[in-house]
Amino acid sequence: MTRTSMTIGIIFGLGFVAAVSAGGGHLSEGRWAHAATAYAVAALCVLGAVREAGRAELPGDYTDDVDEPAPEPVKEAGFLARFRAARAARRVARSMPCDCDRYWSTTGREHDPWCHLFDRSVA
Repeated sequence: MTRTSMTIGIIFGLGFVAAVSAGGGHLSEGRWAHAATAYAVAALCVLGAVREAGRAELPGDYTDDVDEPAPEPVKEAGFLARFRAARAARRVARSMPCDCDRYWSTTGREHDPWCHLFDRSVA
């Protein structure tokens, strides 16, 4: 987990605690709509924290075993092979839902300027 993901996860966690605390205060005073709003914000904070945790790499040993022989070096691919691979990668990337931050924070209406789906967004 990167430092940025860790920081965002902590912010979501603190937001969750504050929203649940505020919701409890509203419940004790009988303001049901305010309490429901606070608990909805808490649920969104949990979803954000789960999303950040899902993007983290699991800890572990990612090194190769010493007993295995080194793989044969791969021959440099030609221009046509690289072109076909890039075209296939673009095709797959266009069929997938976007992962840019603005897409998720605007419920799928806008994309970041660097995103490959930016020209299709409302912005």
